[in-house]
Amino acid sequence: MQYAKLPKTLCDEMEKIQRGFLWGDTDQVRKPHLVSWNVCCLPKKDGGLRIKNPHQMNEAFLMKMSWNLINRPDDLWCKVLYSKYGRNNYLRTTITSLSYDSPLWKALTGIWDKFQQNIVWNLGNGNHINFWLDKWTLSGDSLINTTSQPVIDTTLSVRDVLNSTGDWNHNFLNDNLPVNIVNQILAIPAPTDLDGPDTIGWGGTTTRHFTVQSAYKFQKGHYQPLAVEWKALWDWIFKNITNHFNGIYEVDWISTFMVACWHLWTWRNKSIFEEGFQRPHEPTFATLKVAKEIEGCSQDTGSNRKSDTIYIGWKIPQEGWIKLNCDGSQNDRVGLAGRGGLLWDSNGKWIKGYSRKIGSCDALHAEMWGMYVGMNLAWSQRITHLHVESDSKVLIDMVTERIKLNGSTPTLVVRIRNLLALSWQVILSHTWHEGNRSTDWLANFSYSLDSFDIHVLETPHRELPQICRQKAYFGAL
Repeated sequence: MQYAKLPKTLCDEMEKIQRGFLWGDTDQVRKPHLVSWNVCCLPKKDGGLRIKNPHQMNEAFLMKMSWNLINRPDDLWCKVLYSKYGRNNYLRTTITSLSYDSPLWKALTGIWDKFQQNIVWNLGNGNHINFWLDKWTLSGDSLINTTSQPVIDTTLSVRDVLNSTGDWNHNFLNDNLPVNIVNQILAIPAPTDLDGPDTIGWGGTTTRHFTVQSAYKFQKGHYQPLAVEWKALWDWIFKNITNHFNGIYEVDWISTFMVACWHLWTWRNKSIFEEGFQRPHEPTFATLKVAKEIEGCSQDTGSNRKSDTIYIGWKIPQEGWIKLNCDGSQNDRVGLAGRGGLLWDSNGKWIKGYSRKIGSCDALHAEMWGMYVGMNLAWSQRITHLHVESDSKVLIDMVTERIKLNGSTPTLVVRIRNLLALSWQVILSHTWHEGNRSTDWLANFSYSLDSFDIHVLETPHRELPQICRQKAYFGAL
C-alpha cells in the first residue's frame, strides 16, 4: 500500500473485510450494520470512528513518495527514478510517463495533479517563486485570480516586486491587488539573499511539512458531518468533568460522572454484541462503588503547595546595559497588525521609540516584527549590551530554541537569531503584559500612522499614558 498503486477492486475487498470485522459478519451470518459505512469513516469530532478508506489511504502514501522525490533528491531511490524517468524535466513543475514505464512511476504521475494542488512555496530569496502563479502567501492561494488588471506580466518573480531599497513596491501592489491582499503581503518580510533559497511546502498543514494524515484528509475532500451538535455535547461533557462540587453519597462528582459514562457505553455495547448480557439491577450502586475505589487511589497534594510572589512591572537594566521593550498587536476590526518598542538606559531614561504598521498577520508574527525591528534599531545605534524584554513567552522560547518547531523556522525568527550572533551581548527575557504597557501603546499607535514606514520617536509621544511618561523619566514605579 505504501509503495505501489493498489487496484481499486483490491481496495474494495479490503474495505469489505473492515466492515465485516466491525460488525461481526462471518461467511455464514451477516449481522446488522447499525450506522452507514460513510459515517464510520468520518472523523471522531464529526461523529465517526475515523476508519480509513484503503483507496484514499493508498493515494496518500503515494503522495508521500512524491513529496520525498522532490525534497530528498540525493536519496538512492530518488536518484534512480530521476535518472531513468526524469527526462530532463524540472519535477517540481512537470512529470510525465510513457507506456513502457514502471507501474510505480505511472502511479506517481497518476496522482501528480492532485499532489500539485496542495503544493505551496516557502519564501526565501524570492528568485524562483512566480509572483502571480505560485502559491506563496499565507492564504495558500495564487494571486492570479485576485488582480484587478486585465493584463499582467506572469513572468514576474517575487523578487521583482521589490523597490530599489529592498522593500515591497507599494505602488505596484496597490495598483494590481485589492487592499486585503496587499495587507497580507506587507506583513511578510521582504525577501533578501540572506534568507536562503526558496523551498516548497505542503499546504495541508500549518507547518507546511507533509504528513500522510493531511494528504488523506485532502483525499476525503468536503464531507457532510452528522447533523448533531457535537460541540454542545463536548461542552456538556467538559462542564461536568470540571465541576468540583461534591456529588451524591460524598463522592466527587467528576469521578461519578466519568464512571457513569464509561458504564453506560460498556453496558450498551455488551447488550448489542454479547448475547445474554443483562445490565446490573442497581446501576447507581455499581457506579458509586467504582468511583469510590478511584478516589481511594488518589492523593491530595494541594495542601503542600506554596505560593510565590511574582513582581509585575518594569525594572531598570543593570549598569551599562540598554533595555529594549518590544511588542506587537493584531486588530481584527481594522484588519491590520502593528509593532512597537522603545529603548531605555540604566537610569530609566528614554533613548528611542518606534512604531510601525505591518499589514495583516496574526499576533505572534506581530510580536516577531516588534522584536526584529527593535533589535535591528539597537544594532544600528551601536549598542553593545542589550537586554530584550517581550511579553510573548512563546517568541522567547522560539528564538532561544527552548521549544522544537514543527516545520520550517519563520523568516523573522531566523533574522532575530542572526542578529543575536553578531558581536554584542544580548539577553532575552520574558515580562508580563502589565510591565510592557508603554510598548503595547506604541504597537496600537501604529494603526493611526498614514504609511507603512517605521516611525521613530526621539522623545515620548505627548499622548503616551501618564504612567509611561513617568516610567520613561523616573525609572520603574
